[in-house]
Amino acid sequence: MFVSFNSMTNLYKYKPLKFGFIVLCPNLNLGHLTNTISSINIYFPEAKTVIILPSNCKKEDLDTASSFKKSYKGGKTTAAMINAGMTHTLCNEWNFILFSKGWVRNRLDIKYSYFVENEQDILFPIINRNLTFAYSDMNGLFIHKKSFQDIGDFPDMDPLDSSKIIWASNAIQKGYRFKGIIGGKVF
Repeated sequence: MFVSFNSMTNLYKYKPLKFGFIVLCPNLNLGHLTNTISSINIYFPEAKTVIILPSNCKKEDLDTASSFKKSYKGGKTTAAMINAGMTHTLCNEWNFILFSKGWVRNRLDIKYSYFVENEQDILFPIINRNLTFAYSDMNGLFIHKKSFQDIGDFPDMDPLDSSKIIWASNAIQKGYRFKGIIGGKVF
């Protein structure tokens, strides 16, 4: 693969990016959700954030989550929740997809910006030596909204790894690039 010098000069430099967060809370653990949202509010106060809960959540859970940020019901599967998050995202550019778990690292956007060349990049963290997107951790998936709309939704199926393989295949056929980020842990 030939890479021109001009495209290489765009890599490995900080680029200010407009980004938001999609926080998935599949287990309805409001303590984890509180930690994640609090850290986003402290470290990234300008970022637009939405919360996605599973479709079987109670009205009280949705009301509680809505007290933090805009909240929506997703589907029964993780793939359906990601699709709902990308549909309801308040940021029309880059979006971090996270699971509510803990305290989000500061300067996360800066680390990821070094590897972004254009909207056709899909970034994911490399954790526990999982080097391929299909088996990677979804915590920290970084994707542009236009890219997601062009590729389409994740197939609504379990396990998530199968859905990711099909979705990634569609993305690659359309010319998108997957980039694993070493040390891209979100929490």
